[in-house]
Amino acid sequence: MDIDVRLDMPSDEDRYLIFKEHLSHIENTIEDGVLKMIARASSGFVSSDLSQIVRNCHIKAIKNNCESISRENLEAQILESKPLSIQDMIVEVPKVLWSEIGGNEDIKF
Repeated sequence: MDIDVRLDMPSDEDRYLIFKEHLSHIENTIEDGVLKMIARASSGFVSSDLSQIVRNCHIKAIKNNCESISRENLEAQILESKPLSIQDMIVEVPKVLWSEIGGNEDIKF
């Protein structure tokens, strides 16, 4: 039996708290105000995305012999990541002819 569980997308505040929790276990130089800005800019990311972003930053910091994660590291990782919420999204454009749309004769080609 498959179970489909759907949760609301995290808000700006939720994303901030998720980032804050994950970063609390890792040495970082990211100020609180900057973290709030990054959380606002990471719309579309779910909790697992944010966790993976922080994890990838930490791994890259270790590989580069950095002592902590910086704002630049986090922002770069966000830009490299694709949110799970849109990975499976398929946009289907319906085939509609102008003749099927009523009204607005003056703007139809």
